[in-house]
Amino acid sequence: MSLFRASRLTDDPQLDQDIQSLFDDVNSNEYIEFTVAVAGTEVTVPHNLEHIPRYFKMAGSEIANGQGVVYSGSTAWNAVNIYLTATIAGTYAVILRR
Repeated sequence: MSLFRASRLTDDPQLDQDIQSLFDDVNSNEYIEFTVAVAGTEVTVPHNLEHIPRYFKMAGSEIANGQGVVYSGSTAWNAVNIYLTATIAGTYAVILRR
């Protein structure tokens, strides 16, 4: 769902739709917390982006008790789940980008 909706941006309805779609893509992200019980074990992390995320970044100070590095697991991401793990067991937070 977009934070930005305008009834009309230009005189061209297709251009309006393209601009809205671009804006939605640029502003689609999700904050997710997940727990890695055993270091190096891949964890399935569900998301609501409705697309395969392009990337994630750690949410820095939002790391609850894990101090390790989060990295992608070996399973391919899809439109409902990503697969992550960390070098140290703990609870982590990431921000996904569509």
